[in-house]
Amino acid sequence: MRYFIIRNRYKQDRTPSGRWSRSTYDHEREAMSTFEYGNATSPDALRFFSARATREHTKAGYMVTCAVLPVGWGNSTRMVEDYAFIEIPSEAFGTREALIVDAARSATLKTVGGHELVTFETACDKSGHCETCVYDVAARRFVG
Repeated sequence: MRYFIIRNRYKQDRTPSGRWSRSTYDHEREAMSTFEYGNATSPDALRFFSARATREHTKAGYMVTCAVLPVGWGNSTRMVEDYAFIEIPSEAFGTREALIVDAARSATLKTVGGHELVTFETACDKSGHCETCVYDVAARRFVG
């Protein structure tokens, strides 16, 4: 099974009563390769940022699905990161795409014409050449 991760990141403030507000701001949505996800949710990274992580059993195994990080030195704002696992169907793959997704060091998310496109990129060789492929999330297939 091959998949990638979409991370939704936003901030919340405390209300005067001490609870967390339902209103959120500074929304970001980005795609991550499994390599980037592994680095972002490693125990050392979570410990370094003093993050609390929620783990759940997903199709990809027992993984971090939500992380809550304090922002600044005060405790009046927090950053929440939700991770959504998107499985790529096996019929969408060709040999080239499978090799690139397996070796991807980064994934970027762009919205073009109402479609979310994820670009997977491998590590570059000595000449600076990088292999890339583009996946359309809505159509569930590789394009271009």
